[in-house]
Amino acid sequence: MFIVANKPGQLANRLFLFSKFIAFAKEYNVRILNPSFDEYAELFQSTSRDLLCSYPSSQSYFSPHTEARKLLYYFTYYLARTLVRLKINGNHLKTISIDWDVECRLDDPEIVGMIRKWQVVFAQGWQFNCDAALQKHASYVREHFTPLEKHLRAISDAISAARTGADLLIGVHVRHGDYKQFLGGKYYYEFEKYGSIIEHVEGLFPSRRVRFLVCSNASEYERKFSGSRFSFGPGTPVEDLYSLARCDYLIGPPSTFTLWASFYGNVPLYQISDPDRKPLLEDFSLYFGTPDVRSSV
Repeated sequence: MFIVANKPGQLANRLFLFSKFIAFAKEYNVRILNPSFDEYAELFQSTSRDLLCSYPSSQSYFSPHTEARKLLYYFTYYLARTLVRLKINGNHLKTISIDWDVECRLDDPEIVGMIRKWQVVFAQGWQFNCDAALQKHASYVREHFTPLEKHLRAISDAISAARTGADLLIGVHVRHGDYKQFLGGKYYYEFEKYGSIIEHVEGLFPSRRVRFLVCSNASEYERKFSGSRFSFGPGTPVEDLYSLARCDYLIGPPSTFTLWASFYGNVPLYQISDPDRKPLLEDFSLYFGTPDVRSSV
């Protein structure tokens, strides 16, 4: 059994990390407990009534209390850290703790053998990867992360409104907020830069009626993108994320947020690494693999 016992980033980072362990569990018949998913558990059908955020999931009749989830996470987090600090690897307990830039291939024969030898293995780190298994079991992963019905209704309403009178819906993720400091603001682009790219991308589809679904963590973005060409996401992270997954194309800065939308919805994505570059259609691609960015909402 693997227990995921740390929190590398926010929602999309956590979804990707959990997904790798789910794919591993499906491939090697291993059980996963992920108490580090505590603050997002209530958003998804598979985890909202599962105290341990497990895979395969274990549903109770009632939703677990938020504080109970939090306490369980802190217990596993500090237990794993204590095991590492004291260099304890007993007959039944082991911890794999990796630095941020270190990769651990879950499908490595040594790791597979380890999980079969020890009864409980704690995992702490970000780059736990299992790409082949994730590709093989992607449908199970997507099903596991189906949002609650109330979120699905809000997403459907936003997409229905956005697609009215449009032949093509292009999702745009305008990442401000934390991106002003992240990596020294490398991927923080002013609204005008997004506007220029939007104008160019619209021109790639001269015979189509194009509308743009804009999602953002900036407070004034709806005023900046006014007009009939624009619609907006529901406004919460999970609903914006899954609304983007229902678009036909995606545009956004390097972020696991749009990477997850691309993966979940099989939507071609253009990541803006150079805001002055004008993308071509061949620059849009489906995302599948290991995220190479470190932060998300």
